[in-house]
This record gives sequence, C-alpha cells and structure tokens, in this order.
Amino acid sequence: MSALAGALYRGVARAVALGFARLGFVRSVYVRRSVACGEAVLPRSDLDLTIVVEPAADLEQEVTRMRALARRLATMRRLVPVLGAAEVATRAELELWYRSPWFPGSAERDRGWLRLWGDEMARPAVDAPAHEAWRQNLPWFFWAWQSLPSYVRARRVRACCNLVLDMLNVAWLGQGIVRGPVRRADLLDAWAARGGDEAALARLRAVLRGRAPVNAGALLRWLYRQSLRIAHELPDDAREPAFTTAHGRVATRVPFSYAARTYLLVDLDDDVAVDTALDAMLAGPSVAVTTPRALWRYLRERNPWEWWCIEDAEQRARLAAPSDEALLRAIRYYAHPIPLRRLGLAIGTGVDRRDTIAPQYAQARLWLDRGVVATGRDALGVAWRESYEAWPYPQAATTDAFFARCYAILRRDVDELARRTGIAFPAVEGGLLGAAAHGRCRPDFA
Repeated sequence: MSALAGALYRGVARAVALGFARLGFVRSVYVRRSVACGEAVLPRSDLDLTIVVEPAADLEQEVTRMRALARRLATMRRLVPVLGAAEVATRAELELWYRSPWFPGSAERDRGWLRLWGDEMARPAVDAPAHEAWRQNLPWFFWAWQSLPSYVRARRVRACCNLVLDMLNVAWLGQGIVRGPVRRADLLDAWAARGGDEAALARLRAVLRGRAPVNAGALLRWLYRQSLRIAHELPDDAREPAFTTAHGRVATRVPFSYAARTYLLVDLDDDVAVDTALDAMLAGPSVAVTTPRALWRYLRERNPWEWWCIEDAEQRARLAAPSDEALLRAIRYYAHPIPLRRLGLAIGTGVDRRDTIAPQYAQARLWLDRGVVATGRDALGVAWRESYEAWPYPQAATTDAFFARCYAILRRDVDELARRTGIAFPAVEGGLLGAAAHGRCRPDFA
C-alpha cells in the first residue's frame, strides 16, 4: 500500500484503539493482518483487532465487561465501516492461544502484529518443533478452503487472491519451502520463481494493489484451479484410504448450520471434468469442487462432524470415519474463550454465525458423554433432550442479547470442555501454563 494509505489506516486504527482504552479494563490494543504488515489497500482492507483485557474477578464481571465492549465495538463499526474481526483475551489466554498447537493462533494467520495503544506484548510463539508447528495453521487453511467457493461466486477477486495465498503460505510451511508468514507480494515472487504462470501472477499483483482485473471470471477460475492443487498436495504423514473413485458427487450438510452442500470430486489431470465441475459450482450456491484427498483431509482437520452428514453410506465408508483424536482436536479448537467471544461480537455483521454457536458446544458434550454425532439440527435437539434436560441455550437476536443471556452458559461450557479434553488455562497472569496445556494430561471421557 502507499505510504499515505498506510498512515491513514494506522491513524484510524489508533483512534479506534483509544475508544476501547476508555472502557477502563482494556490493557492494550493490537491490529493484525494486512494493516499490521503494510499490505492494506484503501478502502478494501479490514482492521482486524486483538483487544487485551484485564482478568475479570468472576463470570458476572466478565459478562458485564463483554457487554460494554460489544456496545463500544458496535458504535465504532458505525463510524469505521472497515473495522473487522475483533478478538478479546487476557494476556494469559493469549499465551495459551498462541503457544498450544491445539489452537489456530499463529503468526501466519495474523501475518502482522502492531501495537496501537497500551502495554507492550510480544506475540507468543507456538511451543512445538518447527517441523510440527505448521500444523497449527490447518484449521485456518481449511477455513479458507471451505470459504473460497462462495467468494468465487460473489466475484470477490481480491478476497479470493488473499485466501489462496494464505493457503499457499501454509502448504509451503509444511513442505519447508518458507518459514513463518510471508508477505503476499513475496509469495507471488516465489511462486513465479517456482514456475508459476507469470501472466496470471502479474494480474494478481495488480489485484493486490487495488486494481480490478480485465477478465475477473477467467482469473477466478485460474485461482480456484490453483487452490485445488494446493489442497490436494498438502503435506500429510497419515495413512490415507485407497480412494477407489476419483470423481463423483457427494451430498452433505455442513455442521453446525447444517446447510446443504454438494462436493464435486474431480481428477485434477482431467481438464474437461474440472471445467465442467467449475461451471456447476459457479451456477450452484451450495456447490464446491475438490478432490477426494482434500475432502478427506478437511474432514479430519476442520469439521469431522460433517462425515456423519454425508448422505450416501458407501461414500462415507470410502472416506473413512474421522478418528476420536480428530473429534477431540475439533472440540479443543473452541474450548477457548477467544472463538466464543469472536462469534458473539460478529453477530449482526457479514460473518454472523449466531445459529451455529450453541450447536457446536452441544455436539461436543453429546459426543464426550454419549458418543453421539447428530446429522442435523433436529437430530441434535432430539439427542440432547433424550440425554439431558431441556435445551439450555436461549435465542439471541443481537450481540448484547448474546452476552446478556447466552455468554455465561457457553463460557462455562468452554471451561468444562477444556478440562475434559486435557487443556488447562493459565492460573497466573503473564503466561505460566498448566501442565495439561502441554499435553501431559489425558482427556476425560467420563
């Protein structure tokens, strides 16, 4: 971005940070991603914030503070429309979020880390060897993988470019080609040096500078083809099933919205089949194109519950059921306060997931207690009523209603799931992790 645009973004970000500082319990505010690493484009880039808060004395005070913070964030968003995702945590919670390989906090996901106001805090590094640390990014990788079809259909070229480059960064980490987060312009240069299509990459460079491509449709199809190859070739040392079919149509529903989705499985060497599948994806609002290997990996690393939602039993069997470890990994991802608060603060925005919040926590408890995986929203409600009392989660139409009525219930769920899956939150502010946070505690399946 230009020096002027960068200065403008940082000035606005610091003004927003001061607004949060006036709440009294905020210790510091950081901006992440494109603004922090100097790659934002005005006015297309978001301000992605991390708000560091003081530890609350009890849950009642935590609820009160989150309601105040949510109201301030809503006011700020009206004044600053580019204000994007906000993550809220204490220093100790951030230590666990970044250091434990069970959570997707990472330098690659953030891409940058710039203090706007308050106490200085170095972003913690994951406590894992370099050859294993890259796996912390897999939930983030498959979030981009899952999101890409809808962004392609919406013709959001710059967002698609960013998603594919984020995927490439993670894939190259796994292959040892790069170390740490890489600037997007540098990723494109490295891609070209490794034999990438220079003409297409030149168009991507222009997109990253804020220019609209001449033929957006062709560029989007090329980008999606690259994402297919990146996901298919993602490093993995696990033993894969023998995929007996390289193509087909897999009908499923995606937890926890349980929205219908159709995966068109393709052989990447069959150009005609890939083009035909891409035509269908562009025409259908719930269609995604992928390979059997990438779908199998997604079901292990991001959303294993979806395996039970595949309609055809034979197709389910060919993809193989996710292991207990895969299900535990999925539960651990949201057994932390950061995802819960982020989801609550996103209500009413373009990434509103209010209907999926309670089901994911209910499903986690059902599986831990009963070994039950629901195949839909109604099935989840029936299984819950058969196992427990009435559904405990009230409806919340607004962010304030969520934090007033739902947050305390779900916050207790977070602590319970963390305990039962072997996670111990730091008891001492400043980053001292409990033994269980380093994997020395067996999960509780009682």
